Amino acid sequence: MNNARIQEKRLHGELVGAALRYCAVADWFESPKGRKAGNLAFDQFTQAETQLREAGAKAMRKHGHRFLVLQAAGVPEALR
Repeated sequence: MNNARIQEKRLHGELVGAALRYCAVADWFESPKGRKAGNLAFDQFTQAETQLREAGAKAMRKHGHRFLVLQAAGVPEALR
């Protein structure tokens, strides 16, 4: 397997992993146990969100899809 393919798989793994962590932490954050955890839950949620945003930004820079994603999200062209 060539180096580019390995890097692509790593990038994909980072993005999927960050998305799964975000979903798990968000569910916990909104649960009764998460609400009881207070600042810890908020800190974990913020960290998971940051990791997801970083992984997503990295993937979009690599593949140049930022414009297409913003378009699909309904952001007007003048604001992209």
